[in-house]
Amino acid sequence: MTYDAYIIVEDRTDQQFVRVLLPEKFRDNVNVVASGGKSAAISLCRSILVTRQKPTVLVMDSNTTDEREINEQRIILNDLLLQAAGNAPYQIEFAVPEIESVLFCDATALEFILGVAMTDGEKIAAKYNPKGVLADMLRRARIGGESDFLSTLGKEDAAKFSDCSLIANITTFLENKLQLPPMHKSKFRRQIELPR
Repeated sequence: MTYDAYIIVEDRTDQQFVRVLLPEKFRDNVNVVASGGKSAAISLCRSILVTRQKPTVLVMDSNTTDEREINEQRIILNDLLLQAAGNAPYQIEFAVPEIESVLFCDATALEFILGVAMTDGEKIAAKYNPKGVLADMLRRARIGGESDFLSTLGKEDAAKFSDCSLIANITTFLENKLQLPPMHKSKFRRQIELPR
């Protein structure tokens, strides 16, 4: 099958997150590919840019909340991809600090969907360890894990997280490069606010 665009992620969990949260209009023409780690994701992204010459998004966990470190990572990745891209458009997106942070962009919606309230400690910890906090919440909700949760997340519930900057940025890039009409006009994109 031929695709109009590609999204490269680090692993199968990231792949499932992006597939579930990506607007439905992209499901048939955008291939979300799990690569097997950071180095493999970069290599695969470079290969797709060279061989397919299609719009490509590289989604990586930043593994940090430090903006300076994230910017350094972005510069390095941009240098690596620019050499391979030619005329193919690409975008680098970071899940800060990991893909699970997308669900905490609207923590109230997550609490409602799971039927579990976050403690004050979890609200703070979610900014730095979203994977761990989500695991605790899923355990309390008696859900087997991230994969089980994502596989049962309906379209309406998934749409509650579409304004998160990661998903919104991917959506905007794809709409622009594939010349599709925008899903919706949102004034604000939700981001996790880090304490200063």
